[in-house]
Amino acid sequence: MKTCAIVSVKGGVGKTLISINVARRLVDKYGMANKVALIDADIDNSNFAQFTGVDARIEITDDIRYKPYDWNGVQVFSMSLLAGRDKSISMEADRYVQILADAIECAEWKDVEYIIIDMPGTASDIFKACMEFFADTLIGNIVVCQPNMIDATKRILNLHQYYGIPVIGLIENMSYFICPYHKNPKVFHIFGESTVEQIAEEYNVPILGKVPLLLEVSKGLKRGEPYIPEKYIEPIDNACEVIIKEEIKKLSLLEKFKKMALEAIKPQVEKVLAYLLVSINRDFDIRTWKDKVNWKIEKRPIMLTITDESGRKEITRMVFRVYEDKVTFVKNPKQVDFEIVASFRTLARMIMGERKVGDKIVKFDPIDAWLNGEVKVYGIGYSPRAFKVFQNVFGNEELMEQIRNRYGKVLRRWI
Repeated sequence: MKTCAIVSVKGGVGKTLISINVARRLVDKYGMANKVALIDADIDNSNFAQFTGVDARIEITDDIRYKPYDWNGVQVFSMSLLAGRDKSISMEADRYVQILADAIECAEWKDVEYIIIDMPGTASDIFKACMEFFADTLIGNIVVCQPNMIDATKRILNLHQYYGIPVIGLIENMSYFICPYHKNPKVFHIFGESTVEQIAEEYNVPILGKVPLLLEVSKGLKRGEPYIPEKYIEPIDNACEVIIKEEIKKLSLLEKFKKMALEAIKPQVEKVLAYLLVSINRDFDIRTWKDKVNWKIEKRPIMLTITDESGRKEITRMVFRVYEDKVTFVKNPKQVDFEIVASFRTLARMIMGERKVGDKIVKFDPIDAWLNGEVKVYGIGYSPRAFKVFQNVFGNEELMEQIRNRYGKVLRRWI
């Protein structure tokens, strides 16, 4: 079984249109009837039912499993077919991910060989969670862009590089418009001149093609026929051929979390944290740092929780505070200012300033770890202070170098 996600950093770019056409083309042209699954992962903004005109519901079987909807030989799971086309859906990310997990692992799929995922227009935890679920079958993702979306496209490509997720191609949607009312069809670049070549060259990713903004597609959507005309279908065919030929990427970064001897890791983590505290007190100008961070509530402690790589199992938890120009441990605090949660691997990467992606060692920025959800911070009004903590502690190269010199051999095994 092979999995390919259709992604973009924002909505309204055409991911659903491309996803539907890739799934349909695999069935119609490449003879994959009943072997293709289309998962509409855009739970809170699902367009599948509207685009296809399907007015049906996904059933729940007697043994309490989702029964995917059969749409012209494509097995479909879509929230719009589960809750209803006009239902408003708003939920926490963990509930969102749980629904996707149930759809993926517990649905009554038939002999599926190819899974096409219509991803939400976001770069959130949901994106990362989906990639983790499909780690064992992922061949890579197709990025959908528009001519005027240079920065947004670079952001989603940077995210793929950050997590080590392969990109098998770019499709520039709404690349140009052909006016059907001119005697000699005239091309208009409504969203600006094409930029896909520039981005592809910079990031060294292939171009699958350009899909124009078509009046035929707009009319087809109103009829429940979301099909790109044969004349312009080449980018979709290119995508299908890559999906069929491409091998599954067994990326170590995306492999499902392995069981680890966490009890053996715990004392090492605690030693590193204790030494970090000693080094800060010995070599760090706490008074100056407090002024930079605007630390006004000195007696209120900070909680640091270190978890396993999945983020679900706690390894150790430490509480400390900045008081009278010293950082000290606190036992049984009644209240904390804010809590920082990170995996032991993320902690190692923040200290070492690097991470391993495949066979390469690449730079690791602690701020990126926070922005990309590998470090979570909880607390009212925490954001500016937490940001300064990251900058002034993990951004202090001299301090980090001291810890690397002492614990570098241990930490390097974790990156």
